[in-house]
Amino acid sequence: MKLRPLRPLAVVAALLACLVPAVPAEEPDLQDAVGFITVRLPAGHSLFTPGLLAPAAAGQVEANRVADLFATADLPSGAHVIKHRAGAPVTNTLTVTVTGTVTNRLWSEPDMTLSLGEGAVIFTPAARAVTVVGRLVTGTLPNYVPAGASLRGPLVAAGGAVSGLLGLPVTEGLKVSGLGTNGVLQLRATYTGGRWEPVEPVLAPGEALHLESPTNLVWTYTLPPEGATNDVAFTTQPAGASAAPGGAVTLTVAATADGPLRYQWQHRGDDVPGATNATLTLAGLTAAQAGDYWVAAYSRNGWRRSALATVTVTGGGGAPADLDYSFNPATRRLTITVGGPPGAQYRLEGSDDFASWTNVITLTAGGSHEVPVSEAYQFYRAVLVGGGPANPATLAIAAGAAGMVNVTVTGAAGARYTLEKAPSPAGPYGVHLSGVLSGTVVSVTNTAAGNAGGFLRARSE
Repeated sequence: MKLRPLRPLAVVAALLACLVPAVPAEEPDLQDAVGFITVRLPAGHSLFTPGLLAPAAAGQVEANRVADLFATADLPSGAHVIKHRAGAPVTNTLTVTVTGTVTNRLWSEPDMTLSLGEGAVIFTPAARAVTVVGRLVTGTLPNYVPAGASLRGPLVAAGGAVSGLLGLPVTEGLKVSGLGTNGVLQLRATYTGGRWEPVEPVLAPGEALHLESPTNLVWTYTLPPEGATNDVAFTTQPAGASAAPGGAVTLTVAATADGPLRYQWQHRGDDVPGATNATLTLAGLTAAQAGDYWVAAYSRNGWRRSALATVTVTGGGGAPADLDYSFNPATRRLTITVGGPPGAQYRLEGSDDFASWTNVITLTAGGSHEVPVSEAYQFYRAVLVGGGPANPATLAIAAGAAGMVNVTVTGAAGARYTLEKAPSPAGPYGVHLSGVLSGTVVSVTNTAAGNAGGFLRARSE
């Protein structure tokens, strides 16, 4: 993304000088402060974050709706914003129609929001310079960066060195990537050995990043004065909860403000659809719903995020996948390795556009998948589908006909398993047969060539 060079703090100072009445230095009044960033969007894909800009006018209780963020931007028809909701990418496409002197801008997802500090992919078929205008939110605000992959940006409409000036906390192995106009992620730097390699990334105002973090991080930024335009206070923070698969948990907060409050719950940085109340109930729990939750509470004067609450699906792991990769330039083959808790299972999905994802293979934590680059998808993600076999299988092997053995897969009544086969205990294991019901007898080739494989295992589906 190429952005117009600005000095945002100087811009803010100039705006305040014009818009804010003179007051004593010890009691500055930022309640009516506004700001802007001008972003030069190239044709194709780029990353964007609203920083501390909230388009809602004074007295309104609104989150950052995409339609409001870009209401004054001259985006062409076909432009779209992509973000995650409930773990899946959602594309919000703009349609522009002109009738006489009236221009109508219709978004396919009019209620899509982009929280402060959240990043999103923007696609525009033609280059545009757009100015995003909004109110400044002040105070000390946490921007939660979940373990694994996420799109995030600094909680300030400013540019600079990502850690030194913008305050991104660092941890060993943290990776920072940008996005090319062709939609391909481009690794910019890795934090290793106590330093950035090859060099610390520098952001332009309004630019977001693709982060891959080994642990949860809290990216905090303070724009003084503390709480000048923020009267939201949590009197009850959400508490963590646990339940077995298929069960239910309820997370509750209580907050006060001068006027009505609006809420938006998030799961690992993604909006939870329809979760706009002080209470969030998760029913029919699956391992994919495990992890960190928090809520943003919006008042007419400001907003605040709650503390984290961790939901655990007992017997089902719940930790996110850690994707790693290696590339062999001689063979042009990419090897993707999925990490996570022992026994956790992930669905590896591929995409060329961040919008449409295709199931590639199901891998157990520690498993790898190799693809030739000429045939591979451009992007990959891992979706947790099971935290280890909740109904562990046992294998009984008996002699069968010549050149065959009979394997009986036994587990809980009605449970289904995938039988996997490998030439050695260390693997690599490949799918031999899926959808095997408990108690089923499977005949397996027992020869020294062809389809040979002397080691078997069963995984619950």
